[in-house]
Amino acid sequence: MPRKTKPLSKRRVSGKRTVAKPKLAPVRPPAIAQDNTARKQAEEALRNAEARYRILFEQSPYGILLVDLETGQTIEANDIAAKQLGYTREEFAALRISDYEESETPEETAQRMQKIIREGSDDFETLLRTKSGEIRNAHVWVKTIALGDRGLFYGIFQDITEQVKANQQLNASMQELERLNQQAALLSQMGEMLQACNTMDEGCRVVGRTAHSLFPRTVGALFMYSPSRDDLEALTTWGTANAFQPVLAANECWALRRGRVHRETPSALESLCHACHDKVENDCLCVPMMAQGEAMGVLQLCAESPALTAENATEALDERLAVTLAEQVALALANLNLRETLRHQAIRDPLTSLYNRRYLEETLERELRRAQRKQTTLCVFMLDIDHFKQFNDTFGHEAGDLVLRELGAFLKSQIRADDIACRYGGEEFTLVLPETLPDLALERAEHLREGIRHLEARHRGKLLGTVTLSIGVSVYPADGNTGEILLRAADRALYRAKAEGRDRVVTAHAEST
Repeated sequence: MPRKTKPLSKRRVSGKRTVAKPKLAPVRPPAIAQDNTARKQAEEALRNAEARYRILFEQSPYGILLVDLETGQTIEANDIAAKQLGYTREEFAALRISDYEESETPEETAQRMQKIIREGSDDFETLLRTKSGEIRNAHVWVKTIALGDRGLFYGIFQDITEQVKANQQLNASMQELERLNQQAALLSQMGEMLQACNTMDEGCRVVGRTAHSLFPRTVGALFMYSPSRDDLEALTTWGTANAFQPVLAANECWALRRGRVHRETPSALESLCHACHDKVENDCLCVPMMAQGEAMGVLQLCAESPALTAENATEALDERLAVTLAEQVALALANLNLRETLRHQAIRDPLTSLYNRRYLEETLERELRRAQRKQTTLCVFMLDIDHFKQFNDTFGHEAGDLVLRELGAFLKSQIRADDIACRYGGEEFTLVLPETLPDLALERAEHLREGIRHLEARHRGKLLGTVTLSIGVSVYPADGNTGEILLRAADRALYRAKAEGRDRVVTAHAEST
């Protein structure tokens, strides 16, 4: 059994007797110590936050401004803001927003400030003015903050001047491309319409309308050589009425003299081109029109007003476009002129310029169908020159041809626009008179018979004598309902007129009775 030991209250140490000290409870720090620690931690956190803020503020790739909400006074700016706007950071402290924001009036700036206060943030593009006066584009992000009882906002801005310039250049390029596409579409449409035209008159109207659309701020004219090639005739004009002379002497046009584009400007001491002398106060552009190596005429354009001359004369009188238009117009009108010439030769009698028999047969059937639809009458005249062989035997074939030409000219001068005059063959002629009553047709036939007697045809100074006509008249529907029947009826009436002594009018109805 182990021996129990008593707790020692006293111990011998190195032969000395020591007394054991009682154990003490841990000492707690006072409350003030805890407050100091929390304060130090808060101060450390504040210093860290301020350091982070300073790092972001100073090293930001964007300009940053701190501004008083109430006064608009700049409190602080980072180095990027100072560098981009050209001020020192100290100079910013004396500036308000209105001192470097260019795009808005003070009233608009105040309204923007109210919006920032009301909504707490904003995002917009504006113009900033540097210290040297240069205007820069900027995108700005704004956010309000509170510092004690003071309201502030910080604005972060990015210089977007180069991007704006690039966008402007892109937009300008797109607008130019759209303008060129519109011009190409107009030229293409003009070409299609010119191919569908039957006459030079139709073609010139198409050209005038297209040119007015292509050159809206100009007046212009299309001049073409006359058949003699001594003059230039204005076939169509656009813009101000009566702005151009209707006829110009061909040798007055410097564009045709030089064979290339000629431009007249108000800065010239004297106008060289007589074709432009009335427009010398404005810029003028003359473009010769060449087709298959031959000059056909000239395209003339003049700025609408002197104001355009000062600002946009080059744009208004686009030389490249004018040359393109002149080239297309010259070729198209040359082809149209050729088609018109061939058509003229196909349907016209070369001696009298009246329609030929082929055209008569086609047209008469069309007019008959029209008369049938409208339920109107139609009259046909067959005319023959009395004793025509005597003109040839006495004066020669040239004199006979002269009589035929004079008769053709006489008939063209006596008929209406809707009437059709044809050379049927030899010395026989035919007239088709749509929508003409029989009584009126007889009056007109007598008028022609009397009128031709007063015709004075001279050959080599010699009077050829009196020309007389025998005329046969047929009427639709009384004398027939087809062209062939009507022509045959009129021809029989004509032969009866000759048999009865010539120089008279006989109707098919009278001949049948």
